Amino acid sequence: MTAPTIAVQIVNYKTRTYLEQCLRSVTGDLLSSALPHCVNVLESASGDRLQEIVASYPHARLFESDVNGGFGAGHNFLASQTDARYLLILNPDVEFIEAETSARLVQTLSDNRGAAAVGPRLVDVAGKPQQWDHGRLHGVRAQIALRGGHSHWRAPDRRQDVAWVSGAVMLISRDAFSAVGG
Repeated sequence: MTAPTIAVQIVNYKTRTYLEQCLRSVTGDLLSSALPHCVNVLESASGDRLQEIVASYPHARLFESDVNGGFGAGHNFLASQTDARYLLILNPDVEFIEAETSARLVQTLSDNRGAAAVGPRLVDVAGKPQQWDHGRLHGVRAQIALRGGHSHWRAPDRRQDVAWVSGAVMLISRDAFSAVGG
């Protein structure tokens, strides 16, 4: 079997209710894209029983931990369980609302060789952009702020270079993930 192009990674901690909708939207998006993929879920010692939920989705695997190591440790573990070229890091409360989100993220990262990670515009349930989805680079002050460890945000209206991408939804190349040590 060939390695998947994209591995979805979700760390669950008392988020079963959200996880069901997340898996439904993300796997539906992936299945319609024809991207070779896998979906890896880590139950991080929260006591949520996820076996039935995860088993009902093609290409999905459940891993269980006896300790809650947190977001970073959970995603490091999940990354070690796949050889996928791209890692799609998701929070369990994320839903994909536009068709081909996964494929468009992969295409964007592939087309922008200088980028290590990409993310979509995040919106709330009312469809308004979330302020913490990225750090936009804009003007001289933003460049100074970026170099000083800060960034500048404005509601996105187009694809743009940013200082950082939210870990709520982030597609990162395996090479970039490995280069920074996870």
